[in-house]
Amino acid sequence: MGICRYINRGVCQQIQSSRSIVRPIGWMATVRHPEDVMFYADLQIQNMVVGSRYRVAIATSNAELAIGEASQSDFTLAGLPVYENPMLVRIDVRKASSTPRYQAFSAFGYMKRQGSSIYISQVREIV
Repeated sequence: MGICRYINRGVCQQIQSSRSIVRPIGWMATVRHPEDVMFYADLQIQNMVVGSRYRVAIATSNAELAIGEASQSDFTLAGLPVYENPMLVRIDVRKASSTPRYQAFSAFGYMKRQGSSIYISQVREIV
């Protein structure tokens, strides 16, 4: 997709750009495309049971940002893409592959430019 620069009586000259939208109304303007990353931020996860699997996704679209397994209780996911400020994310956590087993857990948090933190409160399954 390109940008159109108007020259000489409305003649359009194509200019290359990555995912930009042109909104010409008597003048030239460029608007950020909603799928363009606004910035990258860190997400700190606290109190996750070691060995738990996690999935971080955008809450509104369910688009996946990160998945993995916790090797320590507190860790940081660095450089996650943020598409709006603030952006609501959901983290789903589960540890059921070995004993002790824990109930599935979901938490929400807002990603901001300064970074964010989500506290995980997993509960053991009663057998």
